[in-house]
Amino acid sequence: MKESYFMGIDTGTNSSKGVLINSHGEIIAEHTTEHAMTNPAPGHYEHDADKDWWGDLCIISNALIEKSKVSPSDIKAIGTSALGADCLPVDDQCRPLRKAILYGIDARATDEIEQLTEMYGEEQIRQWYGRPLCSSDVMPKILWIKNKEPDIYAKTHKFLTGSSFIAAKLTGNYVVDRFLGLASFNPLYFNDGTPNPETCLPICRPDQLAEVKEANDIAGYVTETASKETGLAVGTPVIVGTDDSGAEAISTGVVAPGKMMIQFGSSIYMILGTKELVDDERLWREEFIVPGLCDISAGTNAAGSLTKWYRNTIFPDALELEQNGGPDAYITMMQDLDKIPVGSDGLITLPYFAGERTPINDPLARGILFGLTLAHTRQHMYRSALESVAYSVNQQLKIMLEHDVPIDQIFAVGGGVKNDLWMQIVADVTGKEITSKLIKQVEMRNNITMVEDATMLDIINHDNIATGIVMENNGEIIQINAKVIILATGGIGGLFTHSSNFRHITGDSFAIALRNNIELENINYIQIHPTTLYTTKPGRSFLISESVRGEGAHLLNPDMERFVDELLPRDVVSNAIKKEMDKYNVPHVYLSVTHMDPKQIKRRFPHIYDQCLAEGYDMFTDPVPVVPAQHYLMGGIKSDTYGQTSMNNLFAVGETACNGVHGANRLASNSLLESLVFAKRAAKVIADGIDKISLYEKVVDLDGYDKEKLKKENKEIIMNEIKRKDGEFYDKWCKS
Repeated sequence: MKESYFMGIDTGTNSSKGVLINSHGEIIAEHTTEHAMTNPAPGHYEHDADKDWWGDLCIISNALIEKSKVSPSDIKAIGTSALGADCLPVDDQCRPLRKAILYGIDARATDEIEQLTEMYGEEQIRQWYGRPLCSSDVMPKILWIKNKEPDIYAKTHKFLTGSSFIAAKLTGNYVVDRFLGLASFNPLYFNDGTPNPETCLPICRPDQLAEVKEANDIAGYVTETASKETGLAVGTPVIVGTDDSGAEAISTGVVAPGKMMIQFGSSIYMILGTKELVDDERLWREEFIVPGLCDISAGTNAAGSLTKWYRNTIFPDALELEQNGGPDAYITMMQDLDKIPVGSDGLITLPYFAGERTPINDPLARGILFGLTLAHTRQHMYRSALESVAYSVNQQLKIMLEHDVPIDQIFAVGGGVKNDLWMQIVADVTGKEITSKLIKQVEMRNNITMVEDATMLDIINHDNIATGIVMENNGEIIQINAKVIILATGGIGGLFTHSSNFRHITGDSFAIALRNNIELENINYIQIHPTTLYTTKPGRSFLISESVRGEGAHLLNPDMERFVDELLPRDVVSNAIKKEMDKYNVPHVYLSVTHMDPKQIKRRFPHIYDQCLAEGYDMFTDPVPVVPAQHYLMGGIKSDTYGQTSMNNLFAVGETACNGVHGANRLASNSLLESLVFAKRAAKVIADGIDKISLYEKVVDLDGYDKEKLKKENKEIIMNEIKRKDGEFYDKWCKS
C-alpha cells in the first residue's frame, strides 16, 4: 500500500517552521526559515504578509518536498497555524493593502480602545470579553485602519489573520477558525459564527469578515496558482488551521480541563483548559478549539524577543562571534550566568519592553532596570531579564489559581525551553515544575496507589507504634496496614465561620492524634487575616490583600470612623477589628477606598474590585464589609525537624506539623519550608530505615466507626484543646 504524507507549517513572530510526517506520525522532513518583525514606530509591530507569511510557506513547502523526495500527489493534506490576533486588510485579489498589524504586541490602537469602551460602556465590554478591551483584540485594530488609513479601509475586501491569509492564498477561500473568529474578533460575530450586522456597523461591513469554520474543517483545495508557488499538487486539501499557540497547546496535550501549556516563544503564551468560562479582567477566556473545552489564557509580551534584544544590543560580540563561525550567541550569553546569585544581586527588571498584555493590559507600559550599581555586569542584567519573565509567569499562575481551577499538568514548549537555566529559574519561582513532576512521577510508578475521596478516621496504634489507618472511601470503612504513616492533612480552617482555607480542611488528624496520645504543640497559634470580604455565602473567604491597605485604604467602624493604624501587623489589626465588632455588636467593619483615585484602584486591584462588585459593592463608591478570618495554623502535631512525631513510625509534614520554625505569627510564604524542606528530610529518614520495619497486621473492629459522628466529635475535641491552651483566643475567635 502506498504511503500517505501530511504537511504542517507554522508561522511565528521571528521564524516559520514546517514538518512532513507519514501516516504513522513519523517525521520525514523538517525545515525552518527566519524573518524579521519590523517596528516602524513605538508600539507598532508589523510583518510583510507576502514575504514573511506566504513567502515563508512557499520556501518551506518546496524544501520539505525536496528534502523528502516525496511526490506532491502523496501529500494528502496541509495544515497551517500562524500568529493569532493579527489584522491584515487585503483587496479582492487577496493582495495585502499594507503590512500586517501583529497580535497583542502591537499597541497602536489605544485611542480606538478608549473610543470603543466609551461607545459601548465598560459593562457591555465586560459582558463580551470578561475583561476590558486590549491590544490582543482585532476590533480596535480594524477601527484604527478605518480612522487613520481611510483609503486602505475603503479598498479592503477582507480583514484577515495570519492563518486566514495563508488559507486564502492556498485555496482562494476566506475562512477563519471558530477559536480565532469568536475570540479575537469578538463581538463582530454571533455565537454561531455568522457576522453580527449591528456590532459590525461602526467597525466594518459584515462582508469584510471571513467565514467561520472549525479549525479541522477543510478550508478548500490548493489552486493551480498556489500549486506553482508551493510545489503542492493541485487539489490538495487545506485544513482551516488556527493560531500558533492554540495549535501548540493541543499538540502538547491541552485537550481536557487541568492541562496547561506555557509557550516560551518571542512572547509567553499560557493556555489552561477549564470546564467553563472563567471571568477575570486580568486574563483572557474563550471557548477553546477542542469542542466542549474552555480555557483561561495569558500573555507576556516580551520573552524570547527580550533575549533577542539583549543579544543584538547588549551582547553584539556574541552575535558577531556566531556569525564568524563560533557558537550560538545565546550559548555565549549564558556563560557564567549560573554564577550570578538568585536575585541578580538586587537588580530588578520589569519586562515591559513592548508594553504588556495580561495581567495589566497596558500597551504603554515600559521596561525598567531597577537597582543598577557599578558592581553589576551585563550578565547580571541578562539573568535579571530571565528572572523577570519567570515572575511574570508566576503572577499569571497565581491569578488563575485564585479561581480554584485545577492545574494538573504543565507543558513547557517553544524555543525558550532549550535554555536549561531559564527553565530552572521559572521552576524555582513558580514551584509548579516541582508539583507537576511529583504528580507525573507518582502516576508513572506502579508501586504507588492513589485513593481519592477518602477520609482518615483513625490511626491503628500498637504500643505507641503507628501500624496503619482506618479510612472511609465511598461509604466503605477500610483498614490499611503500613510500615510508616505520614500525615499531610493541612490545618483547621474548615472549623471557623470565616477562613481563607477550603471548608473540607477540618483538622481531623489533630483530634485523632489526641485520641491516641500523640503530642500536639501550640495548637492555639492560629493566624487571623484582618480583611476578608464579608459574606453569608458558604465556602472560602475571599482575601482582600493587605496591599489594599498599603495603598491607602481606611478601616471604618459603623460610624464611618477610622479606629486603627491600618499598617500595623496582622494580629494587631485583627484584634482592633474584633474589638470594634464587639463594641457595635456587628458581624463586620468596613474597608474604604472611596477617597482614592478609581483608576488607581482598577489598575492595581482589578480582581478584588470585580469580586466586590459581584457581591454588590462598588469599591469606587461603597465601603466594603470586611471581617477577620482564620488563615494559617502555625501549631499542630509536634514533630522534630525530620517530621517524626511522638508516636513511632508516624510522621507529620506541611501545615499539619509543628516543628517550631514559625513561632506565633508566620511570615508570608514560609509555609514552603514544611512542604519542601521538612518533607524531604522526613522522606530520607523513612527511606533509610524502611527495611528495618516489619509490617504489623493488627485486626481492627471496623463496625465501631461512624464517619459523621466522628466528624462532630473531632470538632469538639479540637476546639476544647484550643480553649484549654488559650481561653482568650478561643473566646475571641472560636465562639462565632
